[in-house]
Parts: sequence; structure tokens; C-alpha cells
Amino acid sequence: MKKLFILLFSLLSISSYSQKLSINDIPEGVKKTFEVTHADILNPNWEKAGELFVAKYKGLSGPVELLFEPSGMLKLTKYYMDKKFMPLKIKNYLKSNSNGFKPSKFYYQVMQGQDNYIVEMAQGVKKKLMKFSIDGKFLSEELL
Repeated sequence: MKKLFILLFSLLSISSYSQKLSINDIPEGVKKTFEVTHADILNPNWEKAGELFVAKYKGLSGPVELLFEPSGMLKLTKYYMDKKFMPLKIKNYLKSNSNGFKPSKFYYQVMQGQDNYIVEMAQGVKKKLMKFSIDGKFLSEELL
């Protein structure tokens, strides 16, 4: 579990220092995986975050980010959503357990076959991630 949050924190940190890329800079394996999994998306924005390649585009409910390894393996998908779409069970949990933190970002995450909701919380400069199952059950939290 801790490794998952370290990976997520690393990805969040790296994404703030990402490098914009053209389609010509993307490895063939990454392009092929993207074309197979997201054939209807024609022009994503590409970035490089550390060793990972990131495709970003606007989905129906908000921004979408896909993180690929150089081999083309899809590592993580984030579907950002407006907080108003947050399941009631999660909203109720946050009301009782936020300890002064406020939700700043909310997304549905698919990582290695595990689907979860992630709520990024902020209190001034302090940040934490809270992870919930798809049925809204609290799973874990990690200070960043």
C-alpha cells in the first residue's frame, strides 16, 4: 500500500516538471498501445514525466491522463471529475474525517487492474491522498 502512495506521489511530483513532446518523440510501443486503447482520441497532449510518457486529453467528464512505460505498458489512468460527482458515501466520510483538509482534486483511477477513487486533499501547503474503493469504502490515506 505504501509503495502505491509513493508511486502516486512521485507521479504527482514529476508531473509538475514534465516536458512537452511531439508525437514524433513518443516510442512506437506507447503510440500503439494508445491507439488500441483510445482509438477515438486523435490529438492528445504528450509529456514526459521522468521515464514515463503521459497522454492528456479532455474526456466527457473532465481531463484524462494516461501514464505509459517506455515499453508501451499502460501503467495508470486517471479520470478527473468535478467534486460534485463524488459518491455520497465518500462525501460523508470526508465530512467526518477531513481534519481540516479540503478536497482539491477528485479522480477515478485505474492502476494495474484496480479501480479506485482518489481524493487529493489540501490544508494550506499540506497535502494528502485518500483512497476509496469503487463502492466508496475508505481504504487508506497518505500525507504527501
